[in-house]
Amino acid sequence: MKHWMIAILLGAVLAGGIYASEISTTPQSRQSEDWWKQRFDEKKAEAERGDNPYVFMGDSITHGWDNPDRLSAHFPGMKIANLASGGDCTEHTLWIINNINWKKVNAKVIMLMIGTNNTGQRGREQEKPSDTFEGIQAIIKNLRKKTPDTKILLLAIFPRGEMASDQARVRNSMVNAMIPMLADNKSVFFMDINARLLDADGATLSKEIMSDLLHPTNKGYAIWGEAVKAKLEELAAMPPSKT
Repeated sequence: MKHWMIAILLGAVLAGGIYASEISTTPQSRQSEDWWKQRFDEKKAEAERGDNPYVFMGDSITHGWDNPDRLSAHFPGMKIANLASGGDCTEHTLWIINNINWKKVNAKVIMLMIGTNNTGQRGREQEKPSDTFEGIQAIIKNLRKKTPDTKILLLAIFPRGEMASDQARVRNSMVNAMIPMLADNKSVFFMDINARLLDADGATLSKEIMSDLLHPTNKGYAIWGEAVKAKLEELAAMPPSKT
């Protein structure tokens, strides 16, 4: 192959990678969607009341904690503002962060899980695991800037797909291999509870835990709540680690 052809192909590959990374790391609103705008306005007001020590952020998986029976069963007595919305990617979480008055929120702990939609919505060819990692990294950096006294519990992206070989599972696992480096165990803490969601073989995801092999069932949420509750309370009790 001629050198000029190689250069053109290499340039196209690099350009594609940069483009995907820019999408994942550039704040993007969804306010053109009426339901999303209404939800954001309501959740923003709820968070900015300043009486919710815990804030949840993420996508539809975390959005599912809005079920009041589920929330009271697994986080009794804990006041939580849930800023997650179904369909959100890293860029949408970045926009939310930029449009919240965090001084009013006064959160002690943020639980964050985001990224499974990045490839789900854009496809593996456009969104690489490194692009999603950069989006999560940008979220952590922005939260540390906006609300430096708040502890962040960063969760591994949950498994999806029935088998460990499923492409969506492989891709999420690749992101999960990178994001622990974002934790400093002072303000940002990484937690991987994925093994608890899988069958005894450590690989199979059952529909008993996630009926569509993506969103947890009540049993899946019970496992999640049991896994993180004590850690959330521990982080909330820690003194501020402002940097």
